[in-house]
Amino acid sequence: MHPLAKLDHQFVWHPFTQMRDWLKREPVVIVAGKGAVLHDIRGREYLDANSSIWTNLHGHNHPGINTAIQRQLKKVAHSSALGLANEPASLLAERLVQMANQKVGRAVPSAPFSHTYVRRGEDTAPYLGKVFFSDDGSTALEVALKLAYEFTRRTRTKPVGRPSSAVALLRRVEASSRAVSCCSVEPVARWDRRTAPTLPRLVRSLVPPKTSRTRTKKT
Repeated sequence: MHPLAKLDHQFVWHPFTQMRDWLKREPVVIVAGKGAVLHDIRGREYLDANSSIWTNLHGHNHPGINTAIQRQLKKVAHSSALGLANEPASLLAERLVQMANQKVGRAVPSAPFSHTYVRRGEDTAPYLGKVFFSDDGSTALEVALKLAYEFTRRTRTKPVGRPSSAVALLRRVEASSRAVSCCSVEPVARWDRRTAPTLPRLVRSLVPPKTSRTRTKKT
């Protein structure tokens, strides 16, 4: 067995993997990639048919992406969004808002989009007003759930003497997440069974794509 494979067996815990089975064979150890092709330590080539779990759609070692990363690294590798703004995030957010609104024929906000609640269905309201940047799919789902609950809390009237809680009605989500609350969104029975006591109350619905929207129900 290759030394790198031995190190993997000894020290790495793989996601969504039964480790007893994993340790029965030598793993494929990837060391390089170009375009849609991956190369392992034995010199073998593999077609990366799922883009490394949907995270590398433009291919490995893309010259344009490599150049952009190198250019940014010469400035600063990371800057927190907590209490600070930065150049790449500001420019990308502007572009994403423009693209989202233009696609559905809505006006692009000309001033900072406030927290003021805009009634659903108003054609003058921007389709997308702000962008919340996340670092992975699990965090993105977590943030979406938190936003849905907070929106419900602020815009729905709580009955007198009754605690306010929400049950989110969502379309079927096909995703693989390591976050606990995200497991409640994903239709995987074995995750539901094991994590049920820790999950928020969610109701799944197979809503047609053209009419689907996230809804909340007071309980």
